[in-house]
Amino acid sequence: MNGAALYFESQRDKGQGNRHTFEDNVLSSVAVTTDTTLTAGPRVEVLAEGTLARVRYLSPATEASKIATVTGVMPLTREEVHSAKFNSEVYQHIMSVAGKQGGGRPLVAVRLHGFGAPEGNYHATARMGMDRQLWLRDYLLRQKGTAAARCRVDWTPEDWDSIVTIVRGSTMRYRNAVLDIIRATDVADGRESNLKTLAKGQPYNYLEHHVFDKVYRMAYTLDFAVPDADSVTGAVTPDNDRSQLTYANLFGVAEGYGRGSTTFRELMAMGARLFPNSAEANINAGDAALADDARRLLEPYASDPRAYDDLGVLYTLLGRRDRAEVYFRLAEEHARAKD
Repeated sequence: MNGAALYFESQRDKGQGNRHTFEDNVLSSVAVTTDTTLTAGPRVEVLAEGTLARVRYLSPATEASKIATVTGVMPLTREEVHSAKFNSEVYQHIMSVAGKQGGGRPLVAVRLHGFGAPEGNYHATARMGMDRQLWLRDYLLRQKGTAAARCRVDWTPEDWDSIVTIVRGSTMRYRNAVLDIIRATDVADGRESNLKTLAKGQPYNYLEHHVFDKVYRMAYTLDFAVPDADSVTGAVTPDNDRSQLTYANLFGVAEGYGRGSTTFRELMAMGARLFPNSAEANINAGDAALADDARRLLEPYASDPRAYDDLGVLYTLLGRRDRAEVYFRLAEEHARAKD
């Protein structure tokens, strides 16, 4: 970009807490084009306007990217669903799965969906299903293992979709007639009554003894928080629990001081020390430190597309326009591929 400029801000400690900040105009009104004395290739532009505007700090990974999910199904019977121990048995099953597959990670969300079968009056079954849904959620919120998790419970009182699937795969007599009644009659308009009158109740008797019990089940989805390089243990709090500092927390605090400020750069450098395995922390620290420590911080991520622009700026500042051209070209190709 013609008219663009690059500035490099540095600070010198003159002793006794006296510091002086320098702002050097590194490149002024420059559009760097192909120089045959260096390397042949496409035009390279250093995009800057009053600062290193080409540098794009990386936002820390979202919490959603740090979740491990476990799904499964807990088989049930009609007797178990109506048992007074139903809530506690579902809870124990969830905690057993969490212990075996959660790897000791915190349980942050529990999503349950129960499925039942016809039990007489549809409206009464639906009301009981709604009550069971509320009771189970209330129970989970009062238990130690799930109290801190987001809990959601849904209930399908009569799972006719599964009933149809089982009937289609069976060899029961009057199978097609049963399927026709299910398809043509709504549950609220007497579907179950019509099935009971078909062939003197023989098909319905078969459903009760060979199909309905296969439908009862509880599907579950458990979400666990995944500790990674973006979390370090902080100080002990009064309740003897340890607070957790994440890079997202640190980055948010740093942005409050303004990108490019002295405090921002210091916090970015701290981030690289606290989170040595975080790509975001190291790339951002390299951006903030252009050009002193930037090479050490950025070069390990030379194959990471998120660092291409930053490496281009770095090598421009170091006078390595040939390498800068390579990384600016890579950055442009990556941007086009994303579009």
